[in-house]
Amino acid sequence: MTRIAVAAGTPLGADAGGAVAGAGGNAVDAAVAATFMTWVCEPGLTSMGSGGFCCVWPPDEAAVTIDGFTEMPGRSADPARFGSAKRITMPYGGQTDTIIGPGSVGTPGALAAIELVWRRWGRMPWDELIQPAIAVARAGFPLPVVSQRYFIASGEAIYSETPGAQHLYLRADGTRREAGELIPMPDLADALEHVAASGAEALYRGDLGATIAQWITDHGGLLGRDDFQQYRAAALPCLETTTGRWRLATNPPPAVGGVVLIELAALMGDRPRTKWTAPDVALFARVMELAFGDRSRLRADEDPHATAAELLDSAIEQRRRALASPSTSHTSAVDSDGLACSITTSTGYGSGVVVPGTGIMLNNVLGEIELSPNGLHTTEPGRRLRSTMAPSVVRSDTGHVIAFGAAGADRITSAMAQVWLNTANLGMSLQHAVAHPRCHLEWIDGEPVVAHEPGVDVSAVPFTTRAFDEIYMYFGGVQAAERAPSGELVAVADPRRGGGSTVSES
Repeated sequence: MTRIAVAAGTPLGADAGGAVAGAGGNAVDAAVAATFMTWVCEPGLTSMGSGGFCCVWPPDEAAVTIDGFTEMPGRSADPARFGSAKRITMPYGGQTDTIIGPGSVGTPGALAAIELVWRRWGRMPWDELIQPAIAVARAGFPLPVVSQRYFIASGEAIYSETPGAQHLYLRADGTRREAGELIPMPDLADALEHVAASGAEALYRGDLGATIAQWITDHGGLLGRDDFQQYRAAALPCLETTTGRWRLATNPPPAVGGVVLIELAALMGDRPRTKWTAPDVALFARVMELAFGDRSRLRADEDPHATAAELLDSAIEQRRRALASPSTSHTSAVDSDGLACSITTSTGYGSGVVVPGTGIMLNNVLGEIELSPNGLHTTEPGRRLRSTMAPSVVRSDTGHVIAFGAAGADRITSAMAQVWLNTANLGMSLQHAVAHPRCHLEWIDGEPVVAHEPGVDVSAVPFTTRAFDEIYMYFGGVQAAERAPSGELVAVADPRRGGGSTVSES
């Protein structure tokens, strides 16, 4: 039997992934099963209405990214609808502005991506991978603490838009749901049944997608049936870099997350060397300032491939010399054969739209202001939108393999970079690398501010700082799984996100 290690955003997701080992599955089957479960059990963070990416690295093949990110809709939309949507402010991470409602919904691609991953590398029957999620949706899932906390910040602003969204955080009498409370989703169970029977076709060319498109169109949005019908997941060569004995494969352009992750790691070089010192933290703050500035240029650029090449070929060395002078869900799985799969999916902050009869929360990726520097609806219909997601796999020349990735919008790459530096430079165990306190550079009123958890020495940071009282979901949720050269399997779920992990028995 192939043994599997799985880390997911929810314990039920990890359990669903781990269970496939006994049924003859591999790491890809496990990651797919776990992802379906997260689409049920992590409301506010991800859903079947999300966009996403999968990084798969078989032991004897090149690493591949499956691009299933959200696409700009509106192929047949009335031009008068472009530029129209609802802007809100919510108290998340201090204060967050975003755009919600039907006009914020992009064409979701995550389902197409994981079906393509399964077709290329999976072993088990498709419907068997979805059955656990269907059962939990029908019986009810316990509201995770991380979702409940997010709803405290976003519920009134976002999740009051439609009755189906309200159902996720409010009881029928209008009182707020508590963490751990069971939430049945019969409409979502029915939708998953259609997907189990017909595959991704149910959404992209079947009645499920037609129902969603009609409702969105009727309520002023851009997403039409032809946007679903013309959507295709794409297989792309991974962006790769080598650091010492490690080789990292990650998300290529047009997504920006992988480029920024590589730039962060390259600019840090061999630091930190023994532990995170105050100068190391200060250096990382400067590195984030530079890399995140490049991220902004990537988002706005009309030729993202060329920009990425420039960043990785020349800008890293230039920035190294300059420095010398002073929301989302992720699932990772590896198996005993060395196959690794890393999947990140996101609904953004959530559109607040659950089309009646579907149970599917739709994304607001068109309305993520930080991903659309040129303004709302300025991207050409049919074009992939930008993303900071960076599902990744690393291998060493000794046979070590780690699948990892993160949730957390702009904090994805900073969280992953710190975990990677903890592992590669400091030699921390995967568990300690994920749990270690983090920091992140943000901008408040146009000025750089370093937010940080307890235990991060910011005394030398050249910017304003903002302290959190405890480790917190704001700093991202890194889920990681590894296979050691000895064959030992380890899975680690980030305590910030209340995730789950499991390793199948031999």
